[in-house]
Amino acid sequence: MSLFAGLDISVKTTAICVLDANGRVLLETMVDSAPEAIAGRLHEFGQP
Repeated sequence: MSLFAGLDISVKTTAICVLDANGRVLLETMVDSAPEAIAGRLHEFGQP
């Protein structure tokens, strides 16, 4: 399954949007900009 992730990173927060190959939104959220916070949300979709 192909997935696409877009990240809008700022100093304090990062917006994350994950889409499937059909353009369906699977995740749309905001997290702290800490690498652990970003990776934690993306990890639920598996590893590349």
